[in-house]
Amino acid sequence: MKNFLIITISLFSICFYGQTTYRDSVRKVTESNTRGLTKYKLGDYQGAIQDYNQALRLDSTYTYAYNNRGIAKKNLKDYQGAIQDYNKAIELKPNYAEAYYSRGIAKYNLSDTIGACLDWKKAKDLEYKGAIITINKYCK
Repeated sequence: MKNFLIITISLFSICFYGQTTYRDSVRKVTESNTRGLTKYKLGDYQGAIQDYNQALRLDSTYTYAYNNRGIAKKNLKDYQGAIQDYNKAIELKPNYAEAYYSRGIAKYNLSDTIGACLDWKKAKDLEYKGAIITINKYCK
């Protein structure tokens, strides 16, 4: 009975510790992404990118950090880097309308109007609200 109790307590401790670690990890990823959003809103795009990088080091599947980092890169006119981030966000979340829309903006800034219009049309199909206006303005 004593051995059973020790094993049960040990298993409980392992399970509880695992959940705490997972929760802490999620919290750290979210905090890094939120810090990045704050820096982005203040115009500190490089600082925002550093925070998004931290979020992605903690969780390389966090689609929002890829999209947000892409937006910050776009504002720094690093359109190729932005497209790479949008591509990864779309790879991880194929119905991510905002990533398609944002990738379209980056492509348009690289004079890829056809690619931009295709992305905006995909964003529209995924019900991204701003896509219709953009399509009507730039995709003749």
